[in-house]
Amino acid sequence: MANDERLIHIDGRDPAAMEKWAREFAAWAHAGQEYRPGLSYMAHVDDVWRYLRHMPVGSDERIIALLHDTLEDTVATYDQLVAAFTWRVALVVQTLTRFQDETYEEYIQQIKKFGNEAVIVKLADLHSNLEALDHPDCPPGKERLRERYEKAIKTLK
Repeated sequence: MANDERLIHIDGRDPAAMEKWAREFAAWAHAGQEYRPGLSYMAHVDDVWRYLRHMPVGSDERIIALLHDTLEDTVATYDQLVAAFTWRVALVVQTLTRFQDETYEEYIQQIKKFGNEAVIVKLADLHSNLEALDHPDCPPGKERLRERYEKAIKTLK
């Protein structure tokens, strides 16, 4: 069953409306945050979503893309994601959340083990992060970050 059909079947909700709600939820959660100086964090969220928008993925992945940083960078909770979306969406967003006690390599391996939904969204996130490194406002140390992101992409493919 396609992801769009699963959302409609399980929740009885319209996938396009759920994507819109996911963006509104993310905007609420990331309110006041900047991705880089002068750029709203939602620019990054939208960028990750755009990577998936024209790929053969379902609404679940696009919703997860919009929510991918909500547990890591905001006060939003897993329970809020379950209540607002589905337990599966919340679980994938939780998988995309790096916890303080895990190394970056452990984090990437966990995403790879989880499966396609998490991998696809993380790859889009990594591509967005790589593009951001080319911006003049990018902080020092970007070559170290570039190596980290490129290594993660190779691991996830």
